Amino acid sequence: MKAIKILTAATLATAFFASCSNDEDFAQSNYPMDNVVRVTTNVKDITTRAFHSTNTLDEFAFCIVNSTNTKYSYDNIKVTKEASAWTPASQMLWQNASQPVDIIAYAPYYNVSRYETMSNATNYPVYVKEQQEADTYESDFLVYKKKGFVPGTDLKNGAVDITFTHALSLLNINIEFGNEFNETAPLASNPIKNINIGGSVKLGYADFTADVISVTADATSAPVLIVPVLGDFNAAANYDAHATVNYSAILIPQTIAQGFRVEFEIDGKNYAWTASESVTLEASKKHQLNLTVGKDVVKSGNISSEPWKEGTGGTLETE
Repeated sequence: MKAIKILTAATLATAFFASCSNDEDFAQSNYPMDNVVRVTTNVKDITTRAFHSTNTLDEFAFCIVNSTNTKYSYDNIKVTKEASAWTPASQMLWQNASQPVDIIAYAPYYNVSRYETMSNATNYPVYVKEQQEADTYESDFLVYKKKGFVPGTDLKNGAVDITFTHALSLLNINIEFGNEFNETAPLASNPIKNINIGGSVKLGYADFTADVISVTADATSAPVLIVPVLGDFNAAANYDAHATVNYSAILIPQTIAQGFRVEFEIDGKNYAWTASESVTLEASKKHQLNLTVGKDVVKSGNISSEPWKEGTGGTLETE
């Protein structure tokens, strides 16, 4: 038997040797003696209210693909948060500590019957809502995949540590008002009405067989108008200051050759910013669009992107 690496006195006091289901001894103290599959979760975080974080996630789907023994394969098992723990709809077991498996998880959970197994789905439909709202999380699509997962070495504290990533694209829009809007008094409230994001499609398809789960836009869909979520409005502090407001929306990853735009109204007047060249909305990235608005026109705009990940937050685990 292999020697257990001594980390601390507490570790030495609690260390134990577990046995595989085939009675082979091994020294991984993080492997559960009962062979039960357990999970912990976190979400690469985001700071806007319409998108999942570790604390808002309440259910997801979980798959284990064991290529040598289907008895220990599990497909589209619903895992639900109960108090401070995750509980699967049915108990799952590891074959042993050394058998590699592939693990897939996604959220939100959906009880799909069109696929023989979810792990083989290459065209799982993913939609974003045209009217996006805070605290609903309906458009966010989270994914996780780990190939060749070996329980004896890859478990953390006896559990699969699932770090979900956002598979879609996030667009943050920051609008700065020129001081023309302070003509009679510093701008104290958001004057924008009927804001829309135009030019993108709302349907894509996820490929769970890819090494990195990806979502591809439906090439046959027509573009739609997406209503983003209102964020914070910052009033003008004085006549010379510039008020700002921000909006956010989740969009299907895609390249928009022409016609990507933001439209809104102020005091019954229509305003629009249209990209002067093609725009690529990348998966798992945050895109920042900064607009400056004058009394009569959108004066300027530019768009940039960065990875959609900021922190991991806390964790929850299965009992």
